[in-house]
Amino acid sequence: MTNTKQEDDRMADASTSIAAPPRAELESIGRFSRMMEIALGAVLLSVPLGLGVLAFVFSEQLRSLEILGDFEAAPGPLTLPWRLAAFGVLVLCSAPVLYATNAARLMFLRFRQGAVFTTRTAVYLRRIALGLLAQAFAAPLGGLALSAILSGAGRAHGLVLSIGSHQIWIALFALIFLGLARVLHAAALLAEDNAAIV
Repeated sequence: MTNTKQEDDRMADASTSIAAPPRAELESIGRFSRMMEIALGAVLLSVPLGLGVLAFVFSEQLRSLEILGDFEAAPGPLTLPWRLAAFGVLVLCSAPVLYATNAARLMFLRFRQGAVFTTRTAVYLRRIALGLLAQAFAAPLGGLALSAILSGAGRAHGLVLSIGSHQIWIALFALIFLGLARVLHAAALLAEDNAAIV
C-alpha cells in the first residue's frame, strides 16, 4: 500500500511539472510569441501596401498573377479606373488570409500573456482555419474577377476560373486546423470544469 501511494505521489509530481513549465521555458515562449506578433503585424501592414503598389504602379504585371492561371492578356498598364477595380479585387481576394493572419497575431499575443490552452486560443485557431478555408475559394473567384477587369480594360478577351492543387491543399489544412480547434476547445472546457471543482 505504501509503495502504491509513493508511486501515485511521483506521478502527481510528474504531471504537475508537465502542467507548469520552467520559468525559462515560459520566457522563451514569450519571446518567440512577441517576435511572431511583430512579424504578423508587419504582414498585415505590408500586404495591402504591396497590393496597392502592384495595382497602381505595376498594373501591367497583373496578367502574370498565379490566380489567372494560363489566362492570356496583352501587356500594358491599365487606366486609373481599372487600376482601382483591380486593387479592390486584390484586397478582397486577400481578405481571408489577412483575417487568418490577424487571428494568429492575437493568438500569439495570448501566448505571450501566458494563456495557452484556453477556449480563447481555440477560438483564434478556429478563425485561422476559417480564414484559410475561405482563401481556398477566394483565390479562384479573385482570378475570375481579375480576368473580367482585364477583359473590360481591353487587355484580354474572356474569363478564367483557375483552380489548382494548392487550393485543395489549403482547404485540407484548414479542415485539419478546424478539427484541432474543436479538440482544444473541448479540452480547455474540461480543464476549466476540473479547476472549478477543485
